[in-house]
Amino acid sequence: MSRKRSFRQKLKAFGSNIGSTENEFVKGVVSDVITDNEHPLVEDGTIPFGRIGYIRFVPMGALFMSADNGFFAAPFDKNQITLPLKNERVDILKTTSGYTYRRGNGNLSPNTDGVGDTLAKLFRTFSDDDSANSSEYQSTSNTGISNKKDSGNDESSGFGDNFEPQNENIHPLKLFEGDTIMQSRFGQSIRLSGYNNSEQKLHPSIIIRNRENDLSQTNLELAEQAEEDVNRDGSIISMTSGEFKLDYQPGIIDDGGSSNFEQTAASFEDYPSELKGDQILINSGRVIISSKESEMIFYSKGNYGFISDGALSIDNKGGMIVNVDDDVDYITNGSDYNITTETGEIHLGNGSDEEPLVLGDTLVELLNELCTELQKMNHPTPAGPSGPPVNAPAFASIAAKLKTILSKKNFVD
Repeated sequence: MSRKRSFRQKLKAFGSNIGSTENEFVKGVVSDVITDNEHPLVEDGTIPFGRIGYIRFVPMGALFMSADNGFFAAPFDKNQITLPLKNERVDILKTTSGYTYRRGNGNLSPNTDGVGDTLAKLFRTFSDDDSANSSEYQSTSNTGISNKKDSGNDESSGFGDNFEPQNENIHPLKLFEGDTIMQSRFGQSIRLSGYNNSEQKLHPSIIIRNRENDLSQTNLELAEQAEEDVNRDGSIISMTSGEFKLDYQPGIIDDGGSSNFEQTAASFEDYPSELKGDQILINSGRVIISSKESEMIFYSKGNYGFISDGALSIDNKGGMIVNVDDDVDYITNGSDYNITTETGEIHLGNGSDEEPLVLGDTLVELLNELCTELQKMNHPTPAGPSGPPVNAPAFASIAAKLKTILSKKNFVD
C-alpha cells in the first residue's frame, strides 16, 4: 500500500509541476490519440465524450510512470489539427484550462517524430503487484534506458493500429526565402512562395500537392529536400504568375523525361510556346469536375482546345446548341464521320423552304428504269405502232453514266 500511495503522490506532484510556468513548452510522449467517440478511453469514461483530437501523454522525465497512465492534452489550435502518433514526441503547453499539444519537429523526415518503442524503452508498464518494477524503475531513473526485455512486443509499442513509417520515402520540401509551407507526414503539401522559380525573382505562386512522386521517393536520401514536380507528383495544382515558367508535359513522364502522350495539338492555333503569366495548371491521374445542382460555365478569351489520346464523347439529355461566327471544320484523317438520329430527323440549311433529301441508290435505280422504258417507247399511228425512238442509244448512254452521280463519301439513310 505504501508503494501505491507513493506512486500516486509522485504522479500528482509531477502533474502539478509540468510546465510549472504558464506558456512554457515541455516534451511529452504520446500514449493514446482520441480519433473518435468509440475510443476505449471514451467508452470507459476515462475521458469525456466529444474530446476528439485529444491525446494522452507521458511527460519526458517521468520515468516512474507507465504508458497506460498519463495526462490528457487538447490540440494547440482546434481549427488546425495535426494529429501525432503513439510513441511520437510532442510539445506540451500548460495553460489555465489544462494542457495543449503540438507536434514536435525533432526528426529529419516529416513522416514521424520518434521511434515505435519510445514508451516501452523509457517508461515502465506499471503494476502495483509487480515487485520487479521497483528495480526497473531505479535502473531507468538512473540511466534513462529501460532494461525491460521484449519491449518490442509491449502493447505500448508501434505508432498506432494502421500507421506504417515511411521515413525513407517522404522528404521535407525545399525552402525558398520567405516561404509559407504546410506539409504533412504523408507527402502532401501547400506552398505559398514568391521565389521558387528559375530566376529566383518575385513571382508569387501557390502550389498544392498530393503525394510525392515515385522518382523523388526513390532517389533522394533521408532528409534531402524535395521540390514539387508538376509532371510526376500524384496530383498537383500550380497557381503561378509573372515569369514563373511551368515545364509541363502531358501524359506520364518516365525517368528519362519522355512522355507516353501521342496526340499533338495539330489543329490548335497559337498554342502557347511557354506556360507563364497568371495561370492555373491542374495535373493528376484523373480529373473530375462536377456541378450537381446548377450550371457549369467556361469562358475563354483565347482559343479553346481539347487534346486527347482517347475519344471525345458527349452524353447530354437536354440537347446541344453550337453557335459560332466562323467556319466549322471537321477533319477525320481517313476515318468515318457518322451522324445517327435514331427516329429523329436531320435538317440542313437555314431552316426555311426545307425539302427532303433523295436516296442515291434508289434514284439511280428509278432513272435506270426510266431510261429503259424510254428506249422501248413507241406511239400509235394511222400506219400502226411507231418504232423505237431514233435516239434510243442516247438513253442507253445516259443509263450507263447514272452511277457517277453517287457520292463516294456521303451517305444518307
